[in-house]
Formats: sequence, C-alpha cells, structure tokens
Amino acid sequence: MQPRIWTELDCARLRANLKEIRRHAGRGVQVMAVVKADAYGHGALPVARGLMEAACGGPERFAVATPDEALRLRRAGIDRPIQVLGPQLESELHTSLAAGAVITVHSRAEVDALARLARYNVRPVSVHVHLDTGMGRMGCSPRDLPDIVDAVRACPHLKLEGLSSHYAEAEVAGSAAARRQTRVLLSLNAAETLRRRGAKVRYVHIGNTAGLVLHANQGFNLVRPGLGLLGLAPSPDVAARLNVRPALSWKTRVVLVRTLPRGSTIGYGMTHRLEQPTRIATLPVGYADGFRRSLSNNANVLIRGQRARVIGRV
Repeated sequence: MQPRIWTELDCARLRANLKEIRRHAGRGVQVMAVVKADAYGHGALPVARGLMEAACGGPERFAVATPDEALRLRRAGIDRPIQVLGPQLESELHTSLAAGAVITVHSRAEVDALARLARYNVRPVSVHVHLDTGMGRMGCSPRDLPDIVDAVRACPHLKLEGLSSHYAEAEVAGSAAARRQTRVLLSLNAAETLRRRGAKVRYVHIGNTAGLVLHANQGFNLVRPGLGLLGLAPSPDVAARLNVRPALSWKTRVVLVRTLPRGSTIGYGMTHRLEQPTRIATLPVGYADGFRRSLSNNANVLIRGQRARVIGRV
C-alpha cells in the first residue's frame, strides 16, 4: 500500500549546498558537517552518505552532539572523523571511544576521565578543547584553558588536535559580540596559551553556518555548518548572502476534492468562512503528524507546483 505521508531527501541539493558553503569558507578551509539530532530531523545517515557523494569528495569530517549519534554513524560505515561536540559523562566516554570519535573537552574533569579510559585505546584519542568566549553554555574559561591544555598534552594517550568555540550571536551581521569572540579565540590560540607552551593545534574553529557567512573566517581552518548544508538559513541576514535550497520535501496525497458554496465554514471552530464558491482539497495531515496547529489559516502547500492556502483549523 502506498504511504499517505512521506519525506524525500534531495541529495543533489545537499551537494549543491555544500559547494556554496565551501565558496563562503574559502580555500584551504575544511568542512565539518554537523549532523546532530539526526541531521535536524533529515536523517543523519542518508545526509552523511549524500554529502560524501559530492564531486569535491564531501565534508572532511562530521560532528554530532552525543556519543550514541557517533556510534550509529560509525556502525553504518561512515569512516571519516566524527567529533562529539557536547560535554560527556565518564560513563558516556566508553561509547565515544568505541566509535573512534574525536572528543571535545570542556573541563579538567573531562580530561582526567578521558585520560583514564584512553590508556586502553590502541591509538591516541584526538581531542579538541572548547573555549567559552561568550556563549556561556559550554566550554572552559580562558583562565582554565592553560591547565586543560597542559593536562591533554601530558597524557601520552591523548592528542591535542583542535581549539574551538561557539558564537553567541552569529546570526546578526556586524555583531560586536561575534567580533569580540573571534578576537578572544584567536589571541588565546596564537599567543599566551598555546604557542607559549609549545603547543600546536591542527584546527581552530568557531564558525557555524551563520558564522562563516556573516563573520570573517580569517585565522580559522575548519567550519561547522549544519543548517546551511540542509538548505536552511538561520536568519534573514544569512538568507540574503547564502544561496542554498532546502533538501527535504514533506509530501502527502489529496484524498478528497469538493466545491463548497459561498458562506460555507471550514473545520473545527468554523475559523474560516468562504467568501465565494471554492474548490477544497482535503489532505490527510494533522498535528499528530507534526503539522503544527499554529499553521491553521496560516500556511501554504504546493499542489502540482501551485500554491494552495491552508484554511481551517489543523
């Protein structure tokens, strides 16, 4: 039996979006595709596989939020570096290590827990230290960064690979906060914390989709796009500069077509009254399927490429 409701992922659009992201990132900058939260509902595995078929070879790396997400990708055959971005409990680190994931550390406690487990690994575990430059949600303070960097470098089972941060106001063009965060990250990387200690990192990164489009990427050699790869712009400022198209279509079928006379009301609460005889198509989609009730009398759908207004309560 044919489904009434389904989604379609356009991998050609994914790859076109990746090409646009690379144009903004600039030459020599690697792409770490963020596919957390099941690629924002698009399906992490099909998105990852679709991106890897790009003419450029696809993203150099992938990023997820949790160890379980990393393990699912690895078991499905994704063989590129997969980084877990969020903080982890010690009990979760086992899963990340089983996935061969790159670990992001946010505290000395995380480094110590990882060092205890990493000694059982065949290869050193790659580590990125996340610095809180103003987001306030994750990462270590600039004051604690030297101790964390030294602890990573002191463990023979850990390899310091990257330094990262995250914009708090990336979606706003000309954001003073974003400029300040960029300065903090670059100064700490280039001078007082790492170079003075003889430490070198392969990657320095802060830019998500909005960050790499709206804020200068100079000094960074890795970007972390998520929404942009899927064809979504996180703000009007980004949409004006980024030429991407949605890769996901949500489809259904028309199950009933009727012509109703002027004055007829539509749906629960009779929230829409017809001002003229109107041809009405019924779609078998409701809020139980994820079509939000707030779209009542406030959305459009495409029927054979033509816009049709949603009328009545969902």
